[in-house]
Amino acid sequence: MANECIPIEVVQIVLDVGIYGYPVITCHFLAYIDAVDLERYSDLENSTAMGFDERMLLHSEIEMKTHPHPERPDRIRAIAASLAEAGIYPGRCYHINPREITQEELEKVHCVEHIEDVDLTSHLFSSYFTPDTYANEHSACAARLAAGLCADLASAVFSGLVKNGFALVRPPGHHAGIRQAMGFCLHNNAAVAALAAQAAGAKKVLIVDWQCVNNQE
Repeated sequence: MANECIPIEVVQIVLDVGIYGYPVITCHFLAYIDAVDLERYSDLENSTAMGFDERMLLHSEIEMKTHPHPERPDRIRAIAASLAEAGIYPGRCYHINPREITQEELEKVHCVEHIEDVDLTSHLFSSYFTPDTYANEHSACAARLAAGLCADLASAVFSGLVKNGFALVRPPGHHAGIRQAMGFCLHNNAAVAALAAQAAGAKKVLIVDWQCVNNQE
């Protein structure tokens, strides 16, 4: 396995201005390198990996309410803008290329009925799983991207490719149950990442839910 040739995509990360004047990050394909050539990138093992995809901004609540939903696109837009302004990302982080998580990976965490329920929302303009857990036609894709990024980032850290990582994703996932979307969450990204870490060699995984919601710590 040490000499296995695994294609890794090299991308150029570009900060731009998107809709409503918010900063967005786009990725442009440059080339492929092989895993056997990673010794040329010796600083990777001391770097921080980052995962982000602009398509996750399309997951939003359609129904207009007096108070905007706390889990809205502005959350990761603000984080992305702060990281870009500080020159951290894009800039000093290793980019995890986004992908949608597979059905097989999801079935290790959720029942098939739940996965199908989430996928069904791609055919609906607006829907709700619970009063505070919404979906629109883009939510299923966003949820699969978020879970895929969390899985790949965990694998990158525990395989030794990078030192640590940060997944800038939405919808969040830690409240989602085996059979039910809830608490703003569609797929359980935390459980998906934990399984990916174990598959990459982690013997134990600690999940810490550190919430700062509505100005409360």
